[in-house]
Amino acid sequence: MPLVFAAFAAAYFMSYAMRSVNAVLGQDLSTELNLGPQALGLLTAAYLLTFAVMQLPLGVLLDKYGARRVETALLLVAALGCGVFAIADSVGILFLGRALIGAGVSACLMGALTSYRLWYPAAMQGRLMSWMLVAGISGSLTATMPVRFLADQSSWRMVFAASAAIFIACAIGLWFTLPKAAPEKAPDSAKKISLLQVFKRQALFATIPAAFVGQGGFLALQTLWAGPWMVQVLGISADRAAFYLLVMNLVLLLSYLLLGVMAPRMDVDKQRRFILTALLTMSLTLVIAAVWREPAAWILWPLLAICSTGTMILQSRVSVSMPREIAGRGNTAYNFVQFSGAFVIQWAFGAVAQLALARGYATGTALGVGLATLAVLQCLAAWWMWHHWRAGKDFDAD
Repeated sequence: MPLVFAAFAAAYFMSYAMRSVNAVLGQDLSTELNLGPQALGLLTAAYLLTFAVMQLPLGVLLDKYGARRVETALLLVAALGCGVFAIADSVGILFLGRALIGAGVSACLMGALTSYRLWYPAAMQGRLMSWMLVAGISGSLTATMPVRFLADQSSWRMVFAASAAIFIACAIGLWFTLPKAAPEKAPDSAKKISLLQVFKRQALFATIPAAFVGQGGFLALQTLWAGPWMVQVLGISADRAAFYLLVMNLVLLLSYLLLGVMAPRMDVDKQRRFILTALLTMSLTLVIAAVWREPAAWILWPLLAICSTGTMILQSRVSVSMPREIAGRGNTAYNFVQFSGAFVIQWAFGAVAQLALARGYATGTALGVGLATLAVLQCLAAWWMWHHWRAGKDFDAD
């Protein structure tokens, strides 16, 4: 198990690093290539777009061929994307490189969770999920001050060139570490289950809004807009913002470690309360962030990171609720929802900021309205879950 986990964790480490890196390098890209907020938002969200779209066929591929073949091939696509990004000299080429990276890392967590669902008992799923998230957040930590240091010493292009080489190493490691045995053969009844039927299962259906605006919203902010908000709205220097992002991701890592200890000890009722409390607290924090624009307001971002752990419990519970034979489709269906949310929200924030600038409004005003709107949507998502759970449609109702 240690080597298998290490192989999956290394790939997810790089996936999360690439997801978050533009929060630190966004100003470099904007300066060198003259990118406005809308272009930067769309460019960064290209990762999320292809990542989300890949989830639909990915579940079927994982169920049929297993993580060893599928994830190894996709990691090579991620390496290609980093190479393209490193040599890009226009927005179009940058978009292509970012899109290839998103597609290439789309199986890094889902391949691991699907394999764990097949190989390990249900009681271990929450803990394995938390450990994987710790590996991912470690990648996000690396994408703060260490990346800033490397970019200052060389350039942002060197960051992506080095990442291409690491992705190739991850692909080789997965291929030679994971078991060669084919995944369990699904019974005919499982083969007939469509993606639409997977989405209609109550364990997933009740969580769709929370996945879209809860975890999806946090991902959109964490992987791009947290950095520009600190610099452009709070008036913090780029180096200091990189440090605060490091703190935010360190808090997130510690929260996932704690969650790995707590999750197996919580019954369904405690999980419900934890999830709803976390989502509503995230909403309140966003409202405060929208109106508090002093440098000290950076402290709200680590609080948002803590709140985001609540929605991650949903993902492990959805995974457990699905039959083992369709674990890939169940995991990727949830992932499709949350990354679609991240793409839409990340792009929308940039579009709103661009529109506000064109009409003479301050960027902070436009983004503040976006934060408040996201908070309202999260409250509605919390109500949606509460409504379904009150009706007795809990995680394991299927």
